[in-house]
Amino acid sequence: MEASSSRTLSNRALSALEPSHTTDADRVERLDLTRNHFDVLPKEIAAFRFLRHLDVSRNAIRVFDDAIVQLGVLRTLDARENRLDSLPNDFERLVALEELNLSGNRFDAFPRQLFAMPNVRDLQLGGNEIEIVPKEIGEMIGLRHLYLGGNRLTALPPSLSQLLNLETLHVNKNRIEALPPELKLLSKLETLSLHDNRLESLPAGFLSFVKLRNISLRDNPLCSRFVRDHAFEVPSLLELAGRAVKHYNMGYGPRDIPRTLVTYLDSAKCCDNPKCRGVYFSSHVRHVKFVDFCGKYSLPLMHFLCSECLNESSGSSGSEDEEEEAKKLKKVLLG
Repeated sequence: MEASSSRTLSNRALSALEPSHTTDADRVERLDLTRNHFDVLPKEIAAFRFLRHLDVSRNAIRVFDDAIVQLGVLRTLDARENRLDSLPNDFERLVALEELNLSGNRFDAFPRQLFAMPNVRDLQLGGNEIEIVPKEIGEMIGLRHLYLGGNRLTALPPSLSQLLNLETLHVNKNRIEALPPELKLLSKLETLSLHDNRLESLPAGFLSFVKLRNISLRDNPLCSRFVRDHAFEVPSLLELAGRAVKHYNMGYGPRDIPRTLVTYLDSAKCCDNPKCRGVYFSSHVRHVKFVDFCGKYSLPLMHFLCSECLNESSGSSGSEDEEEEAKKLKKVLLG
């Protein structure tokens, strides 16, 4: 029988489903079980074979009964504000699922079952205790909206750049110190929420997003007052000699010099200044290019230059190209 009705059983202090609740279950397309006392999603849920939308938010659910995976046409599952810390092993059998809200639960790890669910478009995992987003997140190619705010993340995997359909990314209220430069490949991204993190800078090329219109950066160190020239230690004689070896392409090996010096020379880093052929080891200029927004705030784009580029970097602000790219952002939420 074609499902065509909604059933509301919210706020009734229910801890189990009674037979009367499942009457004509085949006709129910939308089921509301919010604000009850369920601690386990009951097995009787399987009676709702044509259920497309299930809301079990604001209960005390610790675990889903395996019966949930029998809801083969379920499209939307709202289970926010419960006590879940895991999903059934075969949760990926919900092949029609497009929207999943697990915010405000007790997950300390990203549910790996989701990586086998490429049809999920809207995933909300905010307000949990997740510390790591596995690289397999890149397999969820259907994602358009991803909410990971209010967790314990310290970094984001470069594989996020594989989510080419992503339009919204919320990673606010975490502990993120740096962003992978690969994020700029998210050509459809429109909203990026980064506030309440530990970001001191944004990677070069960050403003190359094509459709980005909203970005939130408040309460990050990068919104504090910056100075354009940063102090650096004067290069040691060892560093000056090492720079000369690399600049003139002088050959070296363990037969010529001690292995410790070979290791040191191999650790040379190229200067970010495209006009400079130099390298540096430990002495460098932490150079910030600024792009102004709203006449009040600036986005610092971090570059590391060898100390020989100090004079060239002093007093520099954002290039005209960067300022032009900045105009693409219609709304910057920094206040």
